[in-house]
Amino acid sequence: MPGQPLPPPIVAIFGEACLEPAYGRAVAIRRALDTLGCIVHDATIGHPKSMTWRGPWAKMVYRILQLPGRWRRLWRHWRRLPHGAIVLVLYPGFPDGILAAWLARRTGHPLVLDALVGMHDTIVSDRRLVHAGGFLALAIADVERWVLRRCHTVLVDTPEHAAMFSAWAGVDPSRFTVLPLGVDGKQWAPLPLPGPARPFEVLFWATGIPLHGAGVVAEAARRLADTGGGIHMTIVGIGRGDRAFRDVVTPVAPSTVTWIRRWMPLSEIRRRATAAHCCLGIFGTTAKADRVIPYKVQQALALGRPVITADTRAARRLLAHGRDALLVPPGDPEALAAAIQWLAAHPDAAAHMGENGRRRFEACLSDTVLRHRLETVLEAIAAAPLHLKM
Repeated sequence: MPGQPLPPPIVAIFGEACLEPAYGRAVAIRRALDTLGCIVHDATIGHPKSMTWRGPWAKMVYRILQLPGRWRRLWRHWRRLPHGAIVLVLYPGFPDGILAAWLARRTGHPLVLDALVGMHDTIVSDRRLVHAGGFLALAIADVERWVLRRCHTVLVDTPEHAAMFSAWAGVDPSRFTVLPLGVDGKQWAPLPLPGPARPFEVLFWATGIPLHGAGVVAEAARRLADTGGGIHMTIVGIGRGDRAFRDVVTPVAPSTVTWIRRWMPLSEIRRRATAAHCCLGIFGTTAKADRVIPYKVQQALALGRPVITADTRAARRLLAHGRDALLVPPGDPEALAAAIQWLAAHPDAAAHMGENGRRRFEACLSDTVLRHRLETVLEAIAAAPLHLKM
């Protein structure tokens, strides 16, 4: 009847739904659904175990070979979906979104896809695993566009990602909703900076993908070592592409740079970030780097640590240079080294920057923001006429 509140929405989480702490977006969205009082139906199959071999091509082929078995299991889940359920495909949204889009068109379930990591954007444009003009790249693009056009709502992490997907796939901008990544503000609760009576500690954790710009950090570390300015940098990870990184970092004295090549649990990274005076973001020059504010930047902001990251469209929209963070030109190790030296020489400004960064996190990136925007999405779908849902 008119004026009566709508019943709580039924949301079916479909696909892999990576619930690992290192990628907290799916966890945060799941937590928001519970807080909103949604009736959640589990139609997931769990994230596959990590493989023992390395190499992006091997992983991609392995995932493709898994598809028939995964989709058979997911199809059984689909057959048991409650009537009227909103189907939500969480990170990683592809390739399970392909199956969901095909089934949703036949059953009338409204489909919400988390396009946090696009197939073409990652495989072709950013990591360049496939030649941009080749048949495989064109096939990936066609499939991804087909999926995006069949979604009721597409979730992304920044307005820049929404604009890119909208123009690239020919999807109405109104069908995109920007949700924060989902960093847990309680887990990354702010803590005071370490005292100044010790070497100025800089922390950088990353993989070797172009987005992170690890080579820029390596060159900046070498320049800082040459100045002998009482600055120490801890580098965690890197992995793929670490040979070139190693050639730059290895000759640097251990008193200046500590490189921990293994990847750490998130709890250990947080412990090291707590002990740092400054955390580094991304410095790559790819198109994707211009559109994202990655987990580590948001985690450092939440923790109240001064952040230095590339001056990109996404970063500039959120952060004011010199107030909330220091923004340096992408791909510029000299500018990065100078920014680190400036922070080391201005501890009071660094402390204020950390406090301001936490405020920006709470205002724009917190669980509260994510929950309110997700609530708006679900209410709009529930109130839409039936022909718009199908």
